[in-house]
Amino acid sequence: MNKIANIQPNGIKSLSKKRDYRLIVDGKFNVKAIMQRAWVYVRNYGYSLKSALRTSWIDAHLKMDEYFAEQDMHKAAAEGTLFPKKNLSLSDFYSDPCGNLAMGYVTK
Repeated sequence: MNKIANIQPNGIKSLSKKRDYRLIVDGKFNVKAIMQRAWVYVRNYGYSLKSALRTSWIDAHLKMDEYFAEQDMHKAAAEGTLFPKKNLSLSDFYSDPCGNLAMGYVTK
């Protein structure tokens, strides 16, 4: 095989650089990824740096909320408290507060 075949095109070379774009790593904010995301907003979408940083931090806070919700769900599943252990009947799901069957609609 000749040496020319071993040379990668420019598009593949740029993919070899691994970047970590995860906003949350082990329950902590990844500030480097947040800054990278802000620069993408500035470069690609024309945001000012102030609004790009604000948007990136909002995205990071939303990801943190998702992370904590997922951790709570895993914790509840491990403890066995994710689903109630009482016996439920169909009328528990399809009844209004008065106890009448509502056919899936909640009425007052």
